[in-house]
Amino acid sequence: MIRILHYSRSMSLAGLTLCFVFLTFSLPVKAQLADAFLPYKDAVPTSNTQPIDGVWTIPSIGKRIRIEGGRAYAVDPWVHAFILQIQPDMVVIQNIKRLKSGVYIGDDLPLLGQARFKIQPSGDMAVAVAGQLGPYNYTMTPDELDDTGAYETEVAGTDFGSTDDFANIDEDTPAEHVELETWYLYIKKSWCTGKGSGLARSAKGKVSASAHPEGDKSLSRTTELKTVSANCKKKFKKKSYKYEEGDPGLLVIKGTREQIANYSFTYSLRWKYKGSLSRKEHYHKKKLKSHPALVSGLEVGKSKDVKWRAPIKTLPDFYMTIRARRVE
Repeated sequence: MIRILHYSRSMSLAGLTLCFVFLTFSLPVKAQLADAFLPYKDAVPTSNTQPIDGVWTIPSIGKRIRIEGGRAYAVDPWVHAFILQIQPDMVVIQNIKRLKSGVYIGDDLPLLGQARFKIQPSGDMAVAVAGQLGPYNYTMTPDELDDTGAYETEVAGTDFGSTDDFANIDEDTPAEHVELETWYLYIKKSWCTGKGSGLARSAKGKVSASAHPEGDKSLSRTTELKTVSANCKKKFKKKSYKYEEGDPGLLVIKGTREQIANYSFTYSLRWKYKGSLSRKEHYHKKKLKSHPALVSGLEVGKSKDVKWRAPIKTLPDFYMTIRARRVE
């Protein structure tokens, strides 16, 4: 579970030196500067890619940042608070999460407050930060996006008429917790049985999987092909599979409880039988409007399976279980 905090207005003197990251001036004179107290990008873990990933310019200071994997870091150096140097690769915003099409939140490290981003009809993003010394507003302009098509889809899905997205950005906003869940979906077991088991010794094929929030394919996830197999017997044994993050066939999805419950899935299987006269490749697709475990929710570490049957009239059926396991 990941928590995104909105900080209170009170702050220490030490915190004052970290304010005004986006509202300061580059000094024209050479001065004795100290590096800002910010982590570098390699020290901040990444999350899933998002439609807003890419290089952005902040016109008010003429500097660029890069949004990448849930955090934003400086591309250009600049000075803030007159004495602190923002260096390239220093993280200025972390925990960037998508709330809905065109609306994101994140933790502004120098301003010590929550930032909200909303895409504008022009394609720019308006940013409102509930900073320690009060609210701040600025605009970011896309310079070089990682996936232009995904961003265009995000712009098209944004509700520009909504006035609620920045309603709670002010110094009196109470602490806000945004809870995110992480789930793994994968083929856990396979077996082959039924009529025609004597006509085929085994079945072997490859499975592909894709997932996306209902009505929002810009955040689709896909997997590499996963090889599955089973011996075809009336008294069958189930074959089990183990996964690590990044393995073929493993879908990783993250989001709020509402977002997770709205994911749709498509599994596709292409396979052949060995030991039969037929050399034909068979194809079957299973669509899940949502996995039952994702709709009801589970405790961390718990899992639930859905059975998938790929039938063939004259040959044994190929079975699999699709497991959903909550990991965070």
